[in-house]
Amino acid sequence: MKWSKFVHYFPSFGLLWHALNMEIIRVAKDLALQFSPDGRVDAASFDRTTYNHLVAKGFVVRDSHNPEKDLESFVRKENVVQSLYLIVATSCNLRCAYCLYNSSQSGSLAANSGKLMKEDVAEQAIRLFANKTLANNRSSPDYWECITFYGGEPLLNFDCLQKTVEYVRQLQGKEKIWKNVRFVVNTNGTLLTKEIASFFKRENIEVQVSIDGPEEVHDAVRMFHSGKGSFASVISGLELMRSSGVGFIPLITVTDTNMDCLTELVVWLCSRFAVGKYGFNLLMHTNGIVDPSYGFRASGAMRKAHDAAKAFGAVDDCYVGTIRALSSKKVACNSCGVGKKIVVFPEGDMHVCQALERSGTTSIGKLPEFDPKSPNLLAWSQRDRFSNPTCLACPAIGVCQGGCGASAYNATGNICGIDPNYCGWMTAEFRHWISSQSQ
Repeated sequence: MKWSKFVHYFPSFGLLWHALNMEIIRVAKDLALQFSPDGRVDAASFDRTTYNHLVAKGFVVRDSHNPEKDLESFVRKENVVQSLYLIVATSCNLRCAYCLYNSSQSGSLAANSGKLMKEDVAEQAIRLFANKTLANNRSSPDYWECITFYGGEPLLNFDCLQKTVEYVRQLQGKEKIWKNVRFVVNTNGTLLTKEIASFFKRENIEVQVSIDGPEEVHDAVRMFHSGKGSFASVISGLELMRSSGVGFIPLITVTDTNMDCLTELVVWLCSRFAVGKYGFNLLMHTNGIVDPSYGFRASGAMRKAHDAAKAFGAVDDCYVGTIRALSSKKVACNSCGVGKKIVVFPEGDMHVCQALERSGTTSIGKLPEFDPKSPNLLAWSQRDRFSNPTCLACPAIGVCQGGCGASAYNATGNICGIDPNYCGWMTAEFRHWISSQSQ
């Protein structure tokens, strides 16, 4: 008999951890004298009850055991389209310091080309999405479909956005698109008007607004092209939505500029706007040197803010989902949407990811055609942590969501590589959690 490939021993805590089963077994701290991954197990080192428990829970397996069999139910087997990203504008009225489109691989968005999607292109994309989702199995309680308006800044092309939603409603009336499809608008919040807020309210659209800190912090990284900070305009937009009865989700990108004030920002947003949800976004790697300490530092700052938000009943679904996966012993799904989404640019060019347009790794044709056997789509479908040797050796593989493929590509030159910022954060979160289990 031998130890499972997925068992990790934490001698300082006296804990054995199974990374796939997400089970913990407490053992004597001197177990390290005979523990090694895939190493032989001496049954005599344990009392019979403990040894039987180790076997029953999969910590100890037969010598002939094939670890790949353990992974069969987790490795991605097919691509089912559930998400449509419409890049309705490739220009933006802001110039944010950390913009993911600063990457040289970002193509038209990096160039700020100013292209706006026309109504007929959007309608073609909607028809394609309706066709590709028609046969999906929607019976699962966790099933979802989503149409996201993105950019650039999508409100620079509000007319197209509005007409696209109206077109979807027409198709829903004819039962040609799912009645529960969700709409999301990802905006910087500076162009909101009463007309737009009323439309969002009427159509029950989820509005995600970027805000990164108190005024001096936000304005240091999110500014107009003139160099003027955008904070005042964002707050004006948020106040307008609140007065119009439109809920919104603040999106906060965690940077060196705001790590020390994340708690202050979240508490302020909860107090002033009564937000029930917010979202922390880790920095995507775009270019330059990877800071190996970023993930660890972000983890501590985000956790402190999450603890403060509990008093207001506010949560970050992504963070809560990570903790829930640990406690529920349910292996987490991949966070990267590639394989499940189609991204459409203003002239009808289709990609699997919005952030690597120029790289040559994401193009999957042009409307109205869509090839499910596209080489790029098939290549991206292989991006899975359960197929990555580095990930397979990590104790956090079960709860990890794999990070961002674009970030991994920019950092490593490989779409199947490691997203360094996410990996650092996940490692720090797992270490904190496993430490708490020893208390």
